[in-house]
Amino acid sequence: MSTKNAVKKYSKKYKETVPKFPSKAVAVESVQRLDDLAIKQAKWSTGLYKKANDELYSLLAECYEEVAVIRSQGRAVTSALNKILSERGITFNDATKLETKAVRLVFGNIGKRAFSYSTVLVLARAERVATKDLAIWIATNGGVEEVRKKSKLDGKTPSEIREDTVNIVSNALSTVGAINISDFEVIDGVDFSVVIIRKNADGSTDLVRQVKSQRVIKDALVSVKDVVGQERLNQSVNNASKQFSLRQGVLLKASSNAVVNQSFKKPEMA
Repeated sequence: MSTKNAVKKYSKKYKETVPKFPSKAVAVESVQRLDDLAIKQAKWSTGLYKKANDELYSLLAECYEEVAVIRSQGRAVTSALNKILSERGITFNDATKLETKAVRLVFGNIGKRAFSYSTVLVLARAERVATKDLAIWIATNGGVEEVRKKSKLDGKTPSEIREDTVNIVSNALSTVGAINISDFEVIDGVDFSVVIIRKNADGSTDLVRQVKSQRVIKDALVSVKDVVGQERLNQSVNNASKQFSLRQGVLLKASSNAVVNQSFKKPEMA
């Protein structure tokens, strides 16, 4: 007997020996068992899980306070701390935050969790959270992971980071020298360019930068679609759609003819 037939025979025999119950009764019993698990889960959430989180938040609060002490002592203490980290084989670089160094000392090599913990401490400092309030602050914000998701670089939201970048670049472009059109680069895939123009205090204007992003250029072209008028734009889109449908029809017809010709083709004599 082949393996395939053996599996079929076993499956059939198994189905015949398993007692059948009404579907609703089976579902009700399953839900009852899941409800029992839900009760156990509730006890776990308010018991062991909550206790574990409370202890974690307490550890983070103490770590948070120690980081504040180290930071207040100045560069000499930070340099000494770096030496100790190196002696213990804890990796870091010039960009590693003090909070991350402290977390690695306290929790050891815990992978990505170290980043999550240090991010919480960085954001707490940015929001001026007091040490005594840190545990409650973390819990109120949904826990460590939720705080981490809400935070970005230096504890700022993406919109705040974007606004900071806009301000920094704006200040830089207010003093840079003007550029010439002859300096423009050709951007692949487009025949147009987008430039940043600075309006000076005396009312004059200067070209200060060429935007080299193809996506930005295309977005800019779409934003000025009124130059062709909405009716004309819709007509162009419709024409393009009709041409596409026509091409598809021609291809389909050609494919059908090829199949018919192949079907009636006489076999070659040997």
